[in-house]
Amino acid sequence: MSDMRIAGAAGASPASPEVPPFDVLAAVAEQARRTPGAPALIDATGQTSYAELVAEVDRLADVLTASGVRSGDLVGLCLPRGRAAVTALLAVLRAGAGYVPLDPGYPAARLALMLEDTRPRLVLTDA
Repeated sequence: MSDMRIAGAAGASPASPEVPPFDVLAAVAEQARRTPGAPALIDATGQTSYAELVAEVDRLADVLTASGVRSGDLVGLCLPRGRAAVTALLAVLRAGAGYVPLDPGYPAARLALMLEDTRPRLVLTDA
């Protein structure tokens, strides 16, 4: 750690506000309960309602679990930005895993290094 980082860490305010935990999966489920037909995700290819999103997330989470993903594992997401990426991210969280964002636009060498460093259980991609 550089001197600058040490000084910055030491100077942190002890009175910094506490950020309450936020459960994005619970928030999406609650919104789906309240407004199932409302658009949850919209991109250039179309839209997904909250009810559809919850169903897709649950289905993909089941596939991940059946594929050996367990709580605490990492799953690589090599997907373009859009509805599929958000759905996959939520499914990974539902399966109890963490995700490794892998931008499909990155050079192959960078992606290989990221995969070597993180060793995800599996990688989801649309390729």
